[in-house]
Amino acid sequence: MDTIAAYRTAISDYILAMDTTDAVLPDTVYIGRHMDFPRIELPGVMVGRTVRMVEPGEVEKDKHVAPFALLNVFATMTPDEVEFFVVRFGQGLRHRTDGADDRHLYYRVGEGGELVLERVGR
Repeated sequence: MDTIAAYRTAISDYILAMDTTDAVLPDTVYIGRHMDFPRIELPGVMVGRTVRMVEPGEVEKDKHVAPFALLNVFATMTPDEVEFFVVRFGQGLRHRTDGADDRHLYYRVGEGGELVLERVGR
């Protein structure tokens, strides 16, 4: 399984899922690098949004800009299934305590190694 392709797919699917809610993502989306995030690069634009990878603390100067969205992306991968958990932080790095903007994305791995989205949950 291609790790870079898996993360690209999950982030794109998260953006598309949020586009169907009242919590649409802004034009620029920050993706947080954390100790569990692989050392990969992502395209500068995904699903019509500018994507910026940021190290911890690097987003401090932009966190008060409205609208603002920082995504922390976590993955659990097995040979047959992949689950991504996307945690969203808003302006001021605030997180909704009810998790309304967070999503679990569940995939099965197809015969060719591609991810097939099974469902999106909260």
